[in-house]
Amino acid sequence: MNGSTRPKIRAGRVFRTVSAGHEIHEYEFNGPPYLGFPSSFDVYGDGSVVIALAGGHTTGSVVVFVTVPSGKRYAFIGDLTWQLDGIRRRVERPLLLRKLADSDPEQVRQGLLRVIALAGLMQIVPAHDRNAYDGIPRLPARLAPVPAPGAAEQPH
Repeated sequence: MNGSTRPKIRAGRVFRTVSAGHEIHEYEFNGPPYLGFPSSFDVYGDGSVVIALAGGHTTGSVVVFVTVPSGKRYAFIGDLTWQLDGIRRRVERPLLLRKLADSDPEQVRQGLLRVIALAGLMQIVPAHDRNAYDGIPRLPARLAPVPAPGAAEQPH
């Protein structure tokens, strides 16, 4: 973050907090281009979960593409835009917020344009738009992961 005026956060603090008690797997984006994104990682090798690098908001930002057995497709776009309105209206965050929130606003812009092009093909799900989650099937309780021992719910 060259020239950034953002407060320095201890490296990895958020990661350590949210990943406690979870098994972590590393992966590389050594797969082919996927839906306009330059490289990908196919988690299961069957196209059901494909991760594409979409850096810009943060260095490692990704879009996770999921196809469920019914054929319904989703694109979990993280923070490329915070609300579906950014997709519908084809708009970026305001300039000040781009400067404060994004490590590379041009990369965010390119990722956003790629996702906008996919909007009619799948359900787009920004991380911070509660309404975007409407219609997504819930994992049955019998299949839901069991919390790790000692892992407590973190207050929001």
